[in-house]
Amino acid sequence: ADSFRQTHDPQPTDREILERYVVAVLYFSTDGPNWSDAFGIDIGFLAGVHICSWNNKSPADGVLAPGVFCDDDLNLSILQLGGFSLTGPIPWELSLLDSCTSLDLSSNTLHGTIPTETVQLNSLEHLS
Repeated sequence: ADSFRQTHDPQPTDREILERYVVAVLYFSTDGPNWSDAFGIDIGFLAGVHICSWNNKSPADGVLAPGVFCDDDLNLSILQLGGFSLTGPIPWELSLLDSCTSLDLSSNTLHGTIPTETVQLNSLEHLS
């Protein structure tokens, strides 16, 4: 997050830094370098662009495309990673995404328990 801040956005908000950090923790906790879906879609995780661009903007058959999506205020609102070959534990840091309304980690090889801190996700409407 700090490397991105220094080279791409001289004045990122604390929220932007936090969201980028949380998603990076998820990436490295769940074998991110080996993430893929059945279509080989590259969603640009950890790319040197705003976190709201870490997605494939081309949904197939009306299904929400994979990746990170943001609301009108550029806050992370949807994390769509169902069926993306995530392997490992679910990090507690996801509970810091307080504007997240939808979290899809289904159809992956995650293990361990769902962190108790996820009860802090007051905006969450969809969890799978």
